[in-house]
Amino acid sequence: AVGANPVLGPVDSDYSRGVPFNSMQDAPASVWWIAEVPRQVLALTKKNLILARRNRTSTLVRTCSSCFFMLMIFLVNEGLKGRYSTLAYFQDLTNSNTLRKEVSGIPECVPKRGYVS
Repeated sequence: AVGANPVLGPVDSDYSRGVPFNSMQDAPASVWWIAEVPRQVLALTKKNLILARRNRTSTLVRTCSSCFFMLMIFLVNEGLKGRYSTLAYFQDLTNSNTLRKEVSGIPECVPKRGYVS
């Protein structure tokens, strides 16, 4: 459909014929959102940086708290490793043949009462 734009003149918004668009309002939604994503990401990044600069204490606490929790997880992991390091399942063994047990075979299935097989 051909429309009249007071600034650009006639605008052909039929994308299926390969005619370029004179404004993003004439473009279909599948083209429009792709062009808007970088602009919106830039605007949100700028807003977040302004907020981080205004609330320096909050930004510092959020950053330090995440580092604190990562340190706590690391320390708990190291504590668990130390506690269970004597067990064979948690050791790096050069020869694991000592832990292996011979399996005689799979026992036959025994039907139980009440079940249909």
